Amino acid sequence: MRTAGFVSFFLVSAFLQAYGQWTYTNLSEPKGCMGSASTGTKAFFAGGQSETGYLTTVETYDVNTKLWETIGNLSVARQFIIGATCGGKIFFAGGMDWIVTYSTVDIYDTVTGLWTVEQLSIPRFDFGAVSQGNLVLFAGGVDFPFTMTNVVDIYNTQTGEWSLTEISEPRCGLASAVVGDLAIFAGGILESTATSNRVDIYNFTTGAWSTDSLSQARAWASATTLGNKVVIAGGVSSIDVPSARVDIYDYLTGTWDTASLFVARASSGNAATVNGKAYFAGGGNWNYGFYEPSDGVDIYDGIHWSVDGLFDALIDHSVIGVGNNLVVAGGTNLLGNFVSRVEILNTLLGIIPQPEENPFFRVYPNPSYGKFYLDMLNNSPPEPLLVIIYNLQGQVVYTQTLAPNDQELNIKLPAGVYLMNMVLREDNQKELIFIQN
Repeated sequence: MRTAGFVSFFLVSAFLQAYGQWTYTNLSEPKGCMGSASTGTKAFFAGGQSETGYLTTVETYDVNTKLWETIGNLSVARQFIIGATCGGKIFFAGGMDWIVTYSTVDIYDTVTGLWTVEQLSIPRFDFGAVSQGNLVLFAGGVDFPFTMTNVVDIYNTQTGEWSLTEISEPRCGLASAVVGDLAIFAGGILESTATSNRVDIYNFTTGAWSTDSLSQARAWASATTLGNKVVIAGGVSSIDVPSARVDIYDYLTGTWDTASLFVARASSGNAATVNGKAYFAGGGNWNYGFYEPSDGVDIYDGIHWSVDGLFDALIDHSVIGVGNNLVVAGGTNLLGNFVSRVEILNTLLGIIPQPEENPFFRVYPNPSYGKFYLDMLNNSPPEPLLVIIYNLQGQVVYTQTLAPNDQELNIKLPAGVYLMNMVLREDNQKELIFIQN
């Protein structure tokens, strides 16, 4: 028994060390399909759609001070905006409102706090955007009603000038990232609704283009850079067929490798690299719009894959890295409702439960046969509590919402060690629980 207990503790410790501390805050209102970007300690969220319509609001969250600020408004309300950061400037480009497709590029100067407006050469949304040095590239995309383009607009932040080039085939739903001096634009969907395996590669040093191929044709994959590698994950191989395929491009060797997500899914920009790990958070299936949201978070450290779970299953959400934090904001949940919740994973803070300064519950008996009671240490809260339980693989295996004054949990799970996360408003407390036969 002692050996088994030691092994269980070792395994659960190893599992928990792989993850960080999730905390929660809220956008100004429930919304999704925003433009998002980050610089320094701040995350930026622009426009999008809410229950009341299309939005112009631009708000920021500082992960250090934990303060929100509204910094202005977009020049035109719209959704499906592409965000990018370059040379101290934040770009919110393109977008649409199901009537008009926009070429508008709203640019925020983080030094002066001033806004300016530029224009893409053609209106579009659902394109790829990357930056390096003083250049920002906006590649491909589609207008409404659905004419694909191969145009690439290049903006020089030093001169304020635009130039044009092209990718090899017109398409939208591209995954994009930068590694070394290369910009990668991978996959996408063609005007015929067939998916593409094309990878267009732009060399920032020479200005030359080359092409390569994914191992599987797909659209709406997400890409992020991890060291000298670009990781291109998920997508749909065709309409209504989500993919778990991962293509990994090594910049140093020019070679490709493959892997698989734990859950097949697609998304526009649900990837970020934080503290030496690539994260792919949420996403769903696609059939002329995203649906079937997932709460899965696949994590890749360059060698191993692991998983975590979001509070909400999400599509049309924003995923960005800010310092040592993964920030997942807004989107649409399983019920088809916009959410305001912002989920923040601090990758430097381990979540092996430590004594809380101000714990709000105690769980007993522990171990148990599946029936647990919560001893609320400060008067029972006048609002529901959310209980989320993870297994050793980081998968969410049980959730329950407890009504006020309800303090009993009947958890029907196999014997083992689990992590219980109790969420109350923006606070949460974690405890290891042991279920025995």
